[in-house]
Amino acid sequence: MDAKSYCDTINHQLTGWKAAIYDALLATRKLEGEDKKKVQPVIESLNKIVTELNQSLEQLRSECPADWSPQKKTIENKLEELKTTFEQLSDKMDSIMPDTTAWV
Repeated sequence: MDAKSYCDTINHQLTGWKAAIYDALLATRKLEGEDKKKVQPVIESLNKIVTELNQSLEQLRSECPADWSPQKKTIENKLEELKTTFEQLSDKMDSIMPDTTAWV
């Protein structure tokens, strides 16, 4: 797979993640006080990871290096971090809003 195809594939995945994060943000707006404080750091982490992924993809697109395996590894690690962080948010939301998956 060439770098452009890889970027397109990851961009598609990232779009899906952004949609899920947006849905989670909407759900957290319903929270108040301590509950909101519990999830805020996780939301900030998710936004940071998405920003870093966007930057890595843009760098890969603009520089188009002959050996882009280091960037690929970085991007894949960030995607895994994104998944893990989203799972943390899910756990926190489940503890705050038990017996419902309406926030997902």
